[in-house]
Amino acid sequence: MNLIKPALMLSLVGALQIGPTAAAGPVAPARHTIFIPSIVRDDCASSSRQSYHNVLIDSYYKDNRLTDNNVDFRLQVLGYAKTNVALQTVDYNGSHDDNAPQMKAIFAPARQPQFVTAYRRYDWNWNEAGPPPYGSRAGLNSDWPAAVLDLATTPGESLSIPGRGIPIWDQGVVALLLFADAHNLVLTYTRQDTVSSGYTFYMSNLCVDPGLISAYRGVTDGNGRRTAGQLPGVRNSQPVGTARGTVVTVAIRDTAQFMDPRSRSDWWK
Repeated sequence: MNLIKPALMLSLVGALQIGPTAAAGPVAPARHTIFIPSIVRDDCASSSRQSYHNVLIDSYYKDNRLTDNNVDFRLQVLGYAKTNVALQTVDYNGSHDDNAPQMKAIFAPARQPQFVTAYRRYDWNWNEAGPPPYGSRAGLNSDWPAAVLDLATTPGESLSIPGRGIPIWDQGVVALLLFADAHNLVLTYTRQDTVSSGYTFYMSNLCVDPGLISAYRGVTDGNGRRTAGQLPGVRNSQPVGTARGTVVTVAIRDTAQFMDPRSRSDWWK
């Protein structure tokens, strides 16, 4: 797992030195925290040639009590606000996981795209006994200078998941789908139906592959509760959708904690 610490010195790759607290900039009001690409496609595919293998899960998310309208699965509900940080990879001191998911593999051929906009994410006041989305938004989180990132895309290009060399199931499956709808998906790189163990990856503002949406709906009820003890698995380099616009939005967590998606030694080696 990623063991980098936010209190350690941050250095821009080949550029000036800055500290983590230097990331704070003007914060937009909460109602303006979701940023949508200026050019988006309304012609997302309605059929798919992809097939996704179901994976037996080790346990149910929140004991199968909550719907998928919760902030662990809905990055837009959690919310994020634009922040003024360097739009390039950064290096953090500390140890790193050689097997961390690599974001260059999102693209074919693999590449590091332009970083378009960075955001800080909000904290959340959980109330699992209440109605969806089970709580309310709190203040902006300052654990890292950035927690959400827009990557430049060409509308219509194929998108996959960050690559990782450790399979979790047969057929080369490396990631487990926790949530999918028309324009958002969430995956974990374990068989555990949770965001609290291992790596969790978020991708938004894309046309999610209809086959992946269908696979998710096939093992959940209409509210996302698990009905079959299984969830769809995804292989390295397997398409999960196409770019809906000029950016795709990503975030990544390590054992529940949102990390800085610009970290070169973790996600962009």
